Amino acid sequence: MAIYVILKRTDFRLCMIVTVILVPVAIAFVVINFGQTDGLSSPGPGTNNATNSTGPNSTATLQFLIVVSRHGNRPPLDSFPTWSHPKNHTDVWPYGPDSLTKLGRIKTYRLGAKLRALYDGFLDHFYYPKDFIMYSTLTDRTLQSAEDILAGLFPPVGFQVWNSNLTWQPIPIYPTYVEGTHLWDDSITTCPTFYAAKIKSLSQFDLDNAANISTLMTYLQNYTGIPAVPGTHNGLYKVWDTFVSAENQGLSLPVWSTPVYPEPMSTLVKKLFVASVIGTDNMIRLFQGRLFQEMMSLMEAKVENSATPDRSMVHYSGHDTSLMGLQAILGMPQAYNTFVKTGSAMIFELLKNVDTSTYYVQVLYIDGNSADMKPVVLDIPSCSSPCDFNTLRSITAKYYNITDYTQECTS
Repeated sequence: MAIYVILKRTDFRLCMIVTVILVPVAIAFVVINFGQTDGLSSPGPGTNNATNSTGPNSTATLQFLIVVSRHGNRPPLDSFPTWSHPKNHTDVWPYGPDSLTKLGRIKTYRLGAKLRALYDGFLDHFYYPKDFIMYSTLTDRTLQSAEDILAGLFPPVGFQVWNSNLTWQPIPIYPTYVEGTHLWDDSITTCPTFYAAKIKSLSQFDLDNAANISTLMTYLQNYTGIPAVPGTHNGLYKVWDTFVSAENQGLSLPVWSTPVYPEPMSTLVKKLFVASVIGTDNMIRLFQGRLFQEMMSLMEAKVENSATPDRSMVHYSGHDTSLMGLQAILGMPQAYNTFVKTGSAMIFELLKNVDTSTYYVQVLYIDGNSADMKPVVLDIPSCSSPCDFNTLRSITAKYYNITDYTQECTS
């Protein structure tokens, strides 16, 4: 059960809505049943494993953390007519069409526990709103992922243990309205400028890949029931997403998929992703520029010693395209050639040279499919690693120097 508290204040034409979502008690099921996973177990009720420990990334130079993660495993968003396990089949997808699967819940809980292990000592073992905040997009799968992450990141200890049989505590999740993944489906009304650029980009994708798409979809129509429409990619993502979701769930794929999946289908779908959200610099700017702008503002406040409240960490629970958009802003090739797996995360560490007082940003990546979830450093092209904060601002400014987003979306 989610509890929503909505505060609304109207001042002439300004309306601000703050939604506070308290973590459902259902998360206790995840903690109790899946707490022991690959050595990333949560402390038992009343214990305090973090008090005298220091995570490997809790260094004297670390000043601030921003984490952006993708949700855990889910059913397919849609499926083709002949698929034997559509999203509404409760025998395979018992939690519902937009909810995390059991494996997805385990994966995001492990991510939270991994973050605790990495930054223990820098992060207080007690949860305090002044130290930490969790944001999420407003989908079931991202909200549930945020809940799982919080369960692994802040198991209650000491005075925060309120039920000796429950290694869980309620922590608020706040909505983010600056993350741009909703433009994937709803850009025609929310940002017409992005929509026009997207249509142009997708038309070019269809033109550039016409022969490969035609061959693939002609083959698939006999098995999927999706008609091959000459000159378009109709149904391509639907089939690919169905296969990926099935694999994540441990389901067997039909024999007829072998000639086309994972290749050449995955290469085409990656190009489709690029064309849909990061096909041009302006698409990147409109898609995730506001999210990156908020992230840079948080880091800048830290650098200027003006952060209020002065938090240690901010976490955004989002989508594969959340991370993909940020990678594109940073000029990383991964945005254009690699899929973001479920349960993956980008970590932005704000570091301070204790001798020169110079600030740097180091970007780490956790692959949600890796066994140990060990973070790897991502290189930022045009900048050293870690990247000087002022240099980072300079090379990314064109994507986030947004003063009137509504105007840009309608001009």
